[in-house]
Amino acid sequence: IYHSCGNFLPFVEDVLAHGCNGMEPFQANAVDIVAFKREYGHRVCVKGGVNIDTLVMRTPDDVEAEVRDRITWLAPGGGYIIASSHSIYGDCKPANVVRMAEAIRKHGRYPTPEPVKE
Repeated sequence: IYHSCGNFLPFVEDVLAHGCNGMEPFQANAVDIVAFKREYGHRVCVKGGVNIDTLVMRTPDDVEAEVRDRITWLAPGGGYIIASSHSIYGDCKPANVVRMAEAIRKHGRYPTPEPVKE
């Protein structure tokens, strides 16, 4: 799995050409993970997507909503590992980290329904 902070889009083809099987962590302000999965999800597994800022600054209900959203849009077809968009570090609210784990267990079962097309 290729790890890169920030915008790694300019290097995607080079990384994939070297046999990469997965990419992470998809920082929300740098790379749109949903758009990335649509374009490259047939070639590489994506990991991440739960915005670290949500774990630091938002409520447990916000965390669950974000986890559910990520699973809805990224899990169909496989090739998605849900995780935070960064390491879990000291500024994360413990209640939010717990809620993330609970929400993953609650909503993260395969097979998943296809998301509604816009």
